[in-house]
Amino acid sequence: ERLKTQLVKLQSELEASEKHNQDQEAKYQKQVEHLEHKAREAIQGQERAQHRISTLEKLVGDAVESLKAMQQQAAIEIESLRRSLEEVRSERDKLLSAKNDAFRQPGE
Repeated sequence: ERLKTQLVKLQSELEASEKHNQDQEAKYQKQVEHLEHKAREAIQGQERAQHRISTLEKLVGDAVESLKAMQQQAAIEIESLRRSLEEVRSERDKLLSAKNDAFRQPGE
């Protein structure tokens, strides 16, 4: 009778232990699923961020190339304006010289 009582007690403890283990396993499985979900979200966020970075890098590269082209065009225009200014100054000097020659008295 005493053995029977101990056996019932041990079976009860075993069942309680198995139930506790199942509960713990379910809890851990839920945590694993939650962490897997968070990991997927983090990976997707990282992929989106990388895509944005790539897009920004391309935009910056395009802007740099555009600025270089504008700088080259500005240098060409500046050189053209410098030549035009030299021509205008040369023409002005010729006109001033001709004016001065015209006002000179013969025999000076």
